Amino acid sequence: NVGWPNYVEGLLSAEEQAAVCEVQERCFAWEVRRPKLLAVLEQLDADLLSVVECDHFEDTFEPAFAARGYGALWKKRPRASSSDGCAIFYKRGVFRLEAHDAVEFVDRSNRSGKPRKDRVCLMALLTHRTGKQVLFISAHLARNPEDKKQLSTRAKQTAQLLFALTKFAA
Repeated sequence: NVGWPNYVEGLLSAEEQAAVCEVQERCFAWEVRRPKLLAVLEQLDADLLSVVECDHFEDTFEPAFAARGYGALWKKRPRASSSDGCAIFYKRGVFRLEAHDAVEFVDRSNRSGKPRKDRVCLMALLTHRTGKQVLFISAHLARNPEDKKQLSTRAKQTAQLLFALTKFAA
């Protein structure tokens, strides 16, 4: 986290900071998490899968799922400092991709009127091998659903999602 450990000075002792760093390296470092995440997702053996806050798409998830017969879509989150996005994986033997689109949610505008975008939604129209079609969505809405301050942002994002989905479906 940018600013670590400065922002916890006075809150955590040096020993507590060292313990946090040790847990980070032992449990959350990408090299440790990567095989665990892939194992869990592969165990699901899902025909369709949505992964939000998906980073390492091109170097990890896309090749791993392609090797198992999946097609994949990904849309990067519009925030420049973020490397994650929304991903959709579909079994090629079960589904055929017909069309896809994405929405970058406008949360608000700054003083000069430039839109502030932070979250994203990915939509896919897929045809099942039975001939039935499915609209599948991977959406990353504003965080902290328990935070009442975020309620209006999530409502705005949901409205944008429904508008885009209606347009896409038509």
